[in-house]
Amino acid sequence: MLRDIRDLTEDPEAYAAELRRRWGGLLSYRYLGRSYSSMDLGLRVDTQLLPGAGGTVAVRATLHDEGAGGKAVTAASYVFGRTQ
Repeated sequence: MLRDIRDLTEDPEAYAAELRRRWGGLLSYRYLGRSYSSMDLGLRVDTQLLPGAGGTVAVRATLHDEGAGGKAVTAASYVFGRTQ
């Protein structure tokens, strides 16, 4: 079950470790739909075949978290442990 990161404020090391874990997951979204010569392994995915994709990978603004009773959550609320 996802914990509220604010519960870890008494333990700076645990807080830092949890923040690194959650932030690292969010940073992966940074590279979707971008091209970097240092990261290009030659594999190309033609997203033009996807209606409305515009040559990039579409990422939903909300996620449905089964652990939150199927409620829609934003990426930020998932990272900081708060559901709507």
